[in-house]
Amino acid sequence: MRRQLVLIGFALGVLLWLAYRPAEAQQPGYIGSSKCARCHGAKYESYRQTWHARILRPATDEAVLGDFASTDPDLSFSRDDLAYVVGGQFSQRYLTEIDGELYVLPAQWNVVGSEWVAFHPDDWRERPYTKYCAGCHTTGFEASSGTWLEEGVQCEACHGPGLDHVALAGDRAHIVNPANLTFDGQTEICGQCHLRGHDPTGEYDFPTHYRPGGALTLDEAFIPTSDPDAFFPDGSSKRHHQEYLDWQLSPHADGVACVFCHVSHSRGETEHQTRFVGNHRCVICHEEKKDLAMHIPYHPLGEMVCTDCHMPTLAESSEAEYNFDFHSHTFWPPDPRVTIQYGGQEVMPNACNLCHTDESPEWAAQALGLEIETVSLQPTPTAPRPPTPVPTATPFLGLLEEDLVQAPARGSSLLLGLATGLGALAVVVALILVVQRQRRSEEGEA
Repeated sequence: MRRQLVLIGFALGVLLWLAYRPAEAQQPGYIGSSKCARCHGAKYESYRQTWHARILRPATDEAVLGDFASTDPDLSFSRDDLAYVVGGQFSQRYLTEIDGELYVLPAQWNVVGSEWVAFHPDDWRERPYTKYCAGCHTTGFEASSGTWLEEGVQCEACHGPGLDHVALAGDRAHIVNPANLTFDGQTEICGQCHLRGHDPTGEYDFPTHYRPGGALTLDEAFIPTSDPDAFFPDGSSKRHHQEYLDWQLSPHADGVACVFCHVSHSRGETEHQTRFVGNHRCVICHEEKKDLAMHIPYHPLGEMVCTDCHMPTLAESSEAEYNFDFHSHTFWPPDPRVTIQYGGQEVMPNACNLCHTDESPEWAAQALGLEIETVSLQPTPTAPRPPTPVPTATPFLGLLEEDLVQAPARGSSLLLGLATGLGALAVVVALILVVQRQRRSEEGEA
């Protein structure tokens, strides 16, 4: 009898330890965006149409944009080699699987110029996708295993793991609402992917331990690049996915978050997932510039918009014989004097001469009324804006049983603790019943 009681006590102790061990020992619980759709259907359906959600997709005929009938010498692989496509708004790259590992194939299709351009043709097999790209093109990426829950940037990439939120009937305390974070917390969510650099180990080109609203700030989880080839001489970005680094140099970093200009849950009103059209999004704050006839007297009205000059397309995704692809996010006013100071348009381009290619930077400076001798690289400060207001909450419609059945086993500390605790109770009850039955049997034999 004593041996049986010791066994019961030992089993109870082990199971209780499993139930209440520290949460840090368990992985966060990602559940997938289809679970979010049960209660947030309208946002889910509109978000699925964005490039964020479609940044990584299986290589179906519908998804592949490249011309594989081309005889371009940069195209060194066939359509049959493709496993996934990456992007498609400005350019599209392709993944192939070799010995269980994904790699970006050595040419990309440039959508703007409708041409193939080489992409790491000499070292592409030394660049596994899970080390260079996957953390920003997937949701629920696990660095230790190189696996992920969903392709694309889905709900939990910005709102954090959602298992506790779903299990607790939509409890808002167990999901990240970016609108409730600090200003820095809001912008870091976008910054986790719209920047270049590496994690503290130097092994990954994206932050592996940053989570929206988590314990680590982006500065603690990621080291921005200092590669001079990634920047123009004035510090603005030369390469793509560096918008966050540009924004940090801009006057908007004092109080204008990314979501003030960009929408989160839909395609927005332009191809860049932005709010409003034309100059309206700018003059909301810059009322003094509303009379463009005074602000830009050298251009006819209706011919120019604010972003033509303050967000020139300076960054590029690959070498190409046409204009750049991505807008600068420093928002600095055009200053041809900087081009003159650093040695010309090829070294340090300016917005004026991106369009007026047949004119000189000196001509552009004169047209703007700028004195070439007084070159300044300091942008004009902009009045700060408050963080984005909290959106209207969506009511919870109920938890389906399959939500818990399909949840990852490594998920929530809360659910694991609850389930293990109930399991411990069941085991103890069963052992007690066994002991009681054996005891009655012994008494009957006596």
